[in-house]
Amino acid sequence: MTHQSGNRLKCNFSFKHYQEILELFKERGYRFCFFSENPDLKSKKVYLRHDIEISLDKALQLAQIESNNKVYSTYFVQVSNFLYNPFNKRHAEIIKKINGLGHQVGLHFWDDYEHLNKKEISREVIRQLQALRAYFNVEDVVSFHRPTDKLFNKKFNGFISTYETKFFKDIKYLSESNAIWREGCICKWLNKPHCPTNFQLLIHPLWWGKREKDQNKHLYNLLKKGVKRLDESLANNFRIYKKKFFLIKFYNYEKKTK
Repeated sequence: MTHQSGNRLKCNFSFKHYQEILELFKERGYRFCFFSENPDLKSKKVYLRHDIEISLDKALQLAQIESNNKVYSTYFVQVSNFLYNPFNKRHAEIIKKINGLGHQVGLHFWDDYEHLNKKEISREVIRQLQALRAYFNVEDVVSFHRPTDKLFNKKFNGFISTYETKFFKDIKYLSESNAIWREGCICKWLNKPHCPTNFQLLIHPLWWGKREKDQNKHLYNLLKKGVKRLDESLANNFRIYKKKFFLIKFYNYEKKTK
């Protein structure tokens, strides 16, 4: 597929447009790199990363799209997360599948940064990396969730930070956090006459889907899936639990709010 102009592309959060973005990078001569490789402004590079904050299933979908297009990126997994558990059998299998497709796995670290100094942050990051490494093939690379100023343009001993100066300040950093491209969709950047040589591109799997939607619907659909799995888990583990009790409550509430 050849894209003569980014203006002809329909910018949305569909899987179709994501594939168009990958193809556009390749057409423009960019090479997809891991964070173990230093930026080089003499050659075109893109450091593609994914922070998995809610849905491992969505992450796997993006990983498969990338693999089909011979694109490889880094997926950052949280050890402590309210919505998934990397050590749960089903979730662990997804992470291993992502790794098996040729992608790297790193740590998506989140803590109370304001009450921790740099040494304390480093110590906890390394502990979580070790925990993940006991189960998965994990690189010494970390993406901080909701980073504060104390984490930007800082180098740490023992691991690579995606917010180090060389990846964050020295090259162009773009993200679609909260489903918003604050500086415009990446496809528009790739069609500028003086496009940056190196990019760090943060894509959150949560926001991408089979068709363009109100982004809140992505969250709502994930909530419905979560309620269904909770209901199944309770039914499988407690004989006193009446199957589909939570599902009925949920859908009755849904009807009332429509």
